[in-house]
Amino acid sequence: MFRTFLMVLPAFVLLAVAIYYVAVGWKMGGEAHIGTAGYVAMVLGIIVTFAVAGVLIALLLKRGPGEE
Repeated sequence: MFRTFLMVLPAFVLLAVAIYYVAVGWKMGGEAHIGTAGYVAMVLGIIVTFAVAGVLIALLLKRGPGEE
């Protein structure tokens, strides 16, 4: 149990640091106008990211021939 905690702890620390930098960067940015093209690019980026992640996970979990 303690080993699992020690393995997961760095991931949560990195997540906390990333959230902190997002919050600081968001406040420094001020008011920014995002046009339609920006929203389209953001949505396409999210969709492509999830697609690539799905393919990589499927490849990771794919069973080879003869495996049960």
